[in-house]
Amino acid sequence: MKNLIDIVRQSETSKSKWRGNYLSDEWKNANQLNIILFGIGLNRTQKCDCLEDLFFMLKSKNINQKYKDKMEQVFKIKKGKLVSSFKFGFHISEQSNDEQIKEALRLDPNLIVYFESYPEDWKVFVGLEKKQRSKRKVNGKA
Repeated sequence: MKNLIDIVRQSETSKSKWRGNYLSDEWKNANQLNIILFGIGLNRTQKCDCLEDLFFMLKSKNINQKYKDKMEQVFKIKKGKLVSSFKFGFHISEQSNDEQIKEALRLDPNLIVYFESYPEDWKVFVGLEKKQRSKRKVNGKA
């Protein structure tokens, strides 16, 4: 992710050359990064400000840390899902962080069906079960 951000940042000075060339590597990289950051591709309209919006966002001081945290997130909710519980009073979406998701899963473990990826031992991870201790072998005996 950081590499892609750096590559796109470096191409800003030459954007007037590749802006309308959707087959250029620079445009493909910027489009890919826009999809990762905002969930949509760049608009191919010539006068669109979406490219300027992308570069403005990349100038943010905390961009690398913010999106590094997002990419390292353990739980990934299915794209476009918004999960709400009026009983427990929470909402989780693609923008929710792991701590918010862990709390929601502690309250309602059935929500796991709304996630496209999660740890195999997610029940242990969120605190619903205790980690199984493996028996220690001494000289081949348990």
